[in-house]
Amino acid sequence: MTDGAGWVSRSVAENIRLAKGLLYPPAAFQGRIGSAKGLWRVEFDEKRKGDWIDISDSQRKWEDREDNTLEANHPCHRTFEVLECVHPLKPGKLSSQMLPIFMSQALNPKEMRETLHNLNEQGLKNDLDKINEAFKDPALLQHWAYASNPNIKEKLRAGEVPNTAGMPTCIQDQIQALAEGGFTPVNNAFLRDRTYKLLNASCDKLKEKLGIPIPRSTNVYITPDRRGILKSGEVFLQFSNIVDEESGICGEQLVGRELLIARSPAHFASDIQRVKVVAKEELMGYQNIMICSTKGHNGGPSIADFLSGGDFDGDKVFAVWEPKIVGNFNDVDIPEKPDLVKEGFIRKDSITYDELTKNHSNPTLHWLTYSFNFQMRPQMLGRCTVKTDCVYIQGLLINQMRLLGIPSWVS
Repeated sequence: MTDGAGWVSRSVAENIRLAKGLLYPPAAFQGRIGSAKGLWRVEFDEKRKGDWIDISDSQRKWEDREDNTLEANHPCHRTFEVLECVHPLKPGKLSSQMLPIFMSQALNPKEMRETLHNLNEQGLKNDLDKINEAFKDPALLQHWAYASNPNIKEKLRAGEVPNTAGMPTCIQDQIQALAEGGFTPVNNAFLRDRTYKLLNASCDKLKEKLGIPIPRSTNVYITPDRRGILKSGEVFLQFSNIVDEESGICGEQLVGRELLIARSPAHFASDIQRVKVVAKEELMGYQNIMICSTKGHNGGPSIADFLSGGDFDGDKVFAVWEPKIVGNFNDVDIPEKPDLVKEGFIRKDSITYDELTKNHSNPTLHWLTYSFNFQMRPQMLGRCTVKTDCVYIQGLLINQMRLLGIPSWVS
């Protein structure tokens, strides 16, 4: 029920906050230390003082060496590497991969279709309004170009912005450089050409990967209720009063309301479940993270296992509390899962390194050859998931873009 979850003391959390220069105290951290990886939640009700980090057995990926060798005692094994901190939440988008389940489990499919259609249309209209404003204001144009830049992390690692012939190589960087000089697409033909090209690319990406914006939704980390306070089917979710962008969720109260939560990829109808948000005094202070009951869900496994066989090692769920969606959805239990290995659809390779290299004169070469042959086989993972976007969805999106007045050359 607590697979992949750990806890850290408040003093450790404060040291991490100071080291990362955060203005708010995160409720949890996704990271790694030694052989363990997962999600560590801050323990506010401390009985132990000082700096400590709890590691659960399920977080360990291998057995730690306990000898006195230099390798076993290397400082890197005692370094807490933070991948991501729990931060203020923003409204999410409904992935088209989950769309078939929402439609198939709708009590009234026509109303569900109309609700999602209206939300998608309003989201596209809002995006178009922001782009129109950005075309007139250099500061807004910079922000838009920065938000659509896919190479930010690479530039940070390199420590520079690549240039070609005196101009940044990346289109987004070109737009930012010209906008910094006070130019706008209205008064600069080159900037207008760059902006239209980026807009075209953004629209093509949107058609390939449709996401329906839902204001009353978010993507949030899940963690188990360590002290068993929550009942089955209950969760605790509280938003912070800090908003890092204008689109952030600030202070919305969900106590007493029902949520639908899902985790990608979602293929079974049971991969979307209904939970109820409750208020618990013992959990106050945990913001922007969903705490789930460890007493099973609907008499079965944990809620994380319900959602596509997930766990609490850093999984995020898509949570939606839009009344027109939640009230029109029927959740079901986990169906009986077929044994694909036993039925002969797939073959499981359980050979160990010792078995593979036994009686071989050059075990390393034999192991590398076997590994390369295995890795060069066609990858089946994700083939069903990535093909869920259908021509119908793309056609629907194009028609809505035209209705909203987006130029035909964009469609």
